[in-house]
Amino acid sequence: MEQPEGIAGAVAALARELDVDLGTIGVPEKHPATTALVESLVEPREPMRIDGAPGGPTFVVDGWSRGVRLVGGATTDLGQIVRAAGAWRHAATLAEITAAAPFLEVDDHARATELGPAEEVAVQWRHLRRRWAGISDRDPEFRFVVDIIDAAQAQPVLRALYPYTSLASLCFSFTTGFPFDDTRLPVVDPRVSGGYVVRQQRFADDLPPRVYGEADDAAGAVAIVVAHLPEDVGPAVAGTAYDT
Repeated sequence: MEQPEGIAGAVAALARELDVDLGTIGVPEKHPATTALVESLVEPREPMRIDGAPGGPTFVVDGWSRGVRLVGGATTDLGQIVRAAGAWRHAATLAEITAAAPFLEVDDHARATELGPAEEVAVQWRHLRRRWAGISDRDPEFRFVVDIIDAAQAQPVLRALYPYTSLASLCFSFTTGFPFDDTRLPVVDPRVSGGYVVRQQRFADDLPPRVYGEADDAAGAVAIVVAHLPEDVGPAVAGTAYDT
């Protein structure tokens, strides 16, 4: 078997030395010398990606699944990277992976994936509320974002969807991973003069989105959103727009 070069070769050599099974290490067509890909035996984890310059000193690692970055980080310790990749490949939990490679970072959304999409959605609502509350504490003019988040979360049908903000607009998705499945769900934009505009997602930059209605307060805007949900609206599921 031909020996890979660059980072892939260094990873493969150290994996043999440490007796860690990484399978056949892949390389992308672009930048083959500076990137290594370690396939996971666990669906639907994507290959763990290891990037860096040949000879180091720093390597960057990313591990994604269903549109969510589960682990990521940077280190100069190639041994930790090999152990992380081995754990990633062989069905280790996130806690086990970070125990093998402490440099890796795992956020609340990543942890929630191990508990299911309902927990991912709940974590995201808390994250959005906390983030925008902090922004509005520093700049009260952004309180309107907190108001629309609170009003939307109070509606069970919206609380079950995955929320995110684009600038100051509140958006919803049928999926918890990026790219989001959001094209059939309304968006709430702030009005410059105050209040909110509820519109469809933008399908093309050269076509204005359809406006469903306007409201002076968050409760009114949320009522318009609920009135324009598709008939098959349901709780968000794990995955991305490509999976639905």
